[in-house]
Amino acid sequence: MNQDILAVMAKHLKNHELNDEEKRAIDMARSKVRTHVTLTSLAGAGLGYILAQRKRVPRVPAMLLCGGGFLIGGQVGMVTGTSAGLSILKQSPRLNQLVRDVYDDMLRQRGITRDGSRDPNSPLTPNEVPSTSNSRSNDDFKIESDSYAMSDNSRDPFDTRIPAAVSQEESQVPAPEHKESAWAKIRSANSPNSSWEKIRKEQSINRDSQPQRPQRDDDRQWEEPEAVERTAPGPSDFPRTREDVDALKQSGRARTNQYGDLVE
Repeated sequence: MNQDILAVMAKHLKNHELNDEEKRAIDMARSKVRTHVTLTSLAGAGLGYILAQRKRVPRVPAMLLCGGGFLIGGQVGMVTGTSAGLSILKQSPRLNQLVRDVYDDMLRQRGITRDGSRDPNSPLTPNEVPSTSNSRSNDDFKIESDSYAMSDNSRDPFDTRIPAAVSQEESQVPAPEHKESAWAKIRSANSPNSSWEKIRKEQSINRDSQPQRPQRDDDRQWEEPEAVERTAPGPSDFPRTREDVDALKQSGRARTNQYGDLVE
């Protein structure tokens, strides 16, 4: 057990006069702790020895394994023995109150009261410093956000009044015409003849907007085949047989290219 706990218990034992039954209960609790520590330490060392034999571990690692099992078993026995001893001590009302007083003194030394609140005069622990700084930063952020909201817009967010600019824009919108004229426009727009009239107007506008092709292009298109037919050579102009070629050469009208072939 820790030396601080022993000192606190000794201080409280001086203030309490214990009878024979309470002393016997304390001795029984001490023996419970000693028995649990001894048994669990031996069990841990034996378990380490069995593992070393099964795995065929060398001597030095086997000794280390047994020592580790002994220490771990002693810690486990300390926990179980303490819980068993406390269960014995709680059977006596005075010893139960003594355990509570010791627990309260240990918490008071750490700066914590019984209900979980903190003593303001005690120093901060390292684990509590970050939480305090985080809460302080959150408070600063909240104050800054509130001040920004107040400076940005002092108007109530639930205010339903319309701003002046919006009201002026709405006032500039022209008033609607008479109901009868509006219904007349709707009837004229939904009438079946109006849709066909719109289509005809659009077609006429598109027809007028298209550029007209010149007339001479059409005439040229029809005249070109006739010119081609007139300029095309007839079948009798070019010699077809050897006799025609010889006759053409004798007449001196035959024309040849650089290779000696007849050309048209």
